[in-house]
Amino acid sequence: MTSLTAIHVDPAIDLEACAGGRAFSASAADRGLALLRDTPDEPRSAAALVAGLDAARAALRGGYAQVVAVAREGRDALLAAGLDIVAADPAEIYVDADGLVALKTLRALPSALDRIAEIEGRLGAARRAVFLDYDGTLAEIVENPADARLADPMRAAVSALAQTCPVAIVSGRDLEDVRALVDLEGLHYAGSHGFVMAGPGGWRETAPEGAPFPPILDAAEAALRDALAGADGVVVERKSFSLAVHHRRAAPGAEALVEAALARVLAAQPRLSFSAGKKVFDVKPRVDWDKGRATLALLRRFAEGATPLYIGDDTTDEDAFRALAGPGVTIVVRDGGDRATAADYALDGVSAVEEFLRRLGTMSRAPRVSGTPGDAP
Repeated sequence: MTSLTAIHVDPAIDLEACAGGRAFSASAADRGLALLRDTPDEPRSAAALVAGLDAARAALRGGYAQVVAVAREGRDALLAAGLDIVAADPAEIYVDADGLVALKTLRALPSALDRIAEIEGRLGAARRAVFLDYDGTLAEIVENPADARLADPMRAAVSALAQTCPVAIVSGRDLEDVRALVDLEGLHYAGSHGFVMAGPGGWRETAPEGAPFPPILDAAEAALRDALAGADGVVVERKSFSLAVHHRRAAPGAEALVEAALARVLAAQPRLSFSAGKKVFDVKPRVDWDKGRATLALLRRFAEGATPLYIGDDTTDEDAFRALAGPGVTIVVRDGGDRATAADYALDGVSAVEEFLRRLGTMSRAPRVSGTPGDAP
């Protein structure tokens, strides 16, 4: 396939309305591609960026060189229609060096350790703020979540980094739980996927969007416990503003059983949604609040104007990657699998996260020299 000359953007897609859209537009501009609202004269040398199945089918009939969908729902139908790429958010796509629209995937991302000088350059000499997930990022994922302890060397790395810039922990765990596990003063914390936040000086805030949901989650929890009562190794964990259904210790094939039970139970709870993570399903309020919005709220509170860097490993961290796309630096922790991602870089496991944080802390303390911002001596 030859390089594109333009990208026809579906009127239903507003690239300027979200960070991921703006980042995609910038990648297109870097490759000299025009973003068009009108049908191009030569669709065979253009890509079509569409928002739904009808528009996708029309673009396929129109003979575009590439047809790419940005849609949170209907992925299977879009792929079955013959689309080249289906992304959940514009942050998951970019224009590559060959001048084609490409999907960002875990395996294809560059290593953050290999690109640490580039990352330091992006952060620059200005103030930065670091946001860290807990499970799978700072601590290894284990069969029993209560056993996911923070190793002393990792705690030391986080503590040393916090001496150079603001640091926040953003977790799906309840606030008190993750705060006790990290056990570091002077940090900000966001628990229950960001619905409850706290920080130094006794500050604590609960997102008002979550206020109606405790009784709704109570009902869903009771129904799920009944539905999964006979499923050995499946654990329903209640949190302040979410549920986690763990199946790591269940028999092979239990994932499909749990997913079917969730679909049945949540059909009666339309204000809740669920998503799949690493051997867990997360049940959350269907509102405009997630790890991404919590990260932006924390950024406004304690690091206004700082360049954010976020590291996380699971699908719930994708909300933060999307929210920070472009100006922020986003890093996903890989575990050998592959999927689409909105992150910029990757790290291979918790040990790599520790090394990256140590090196970032050292570079943050190093004196600046003249030349490219962020270059260490």
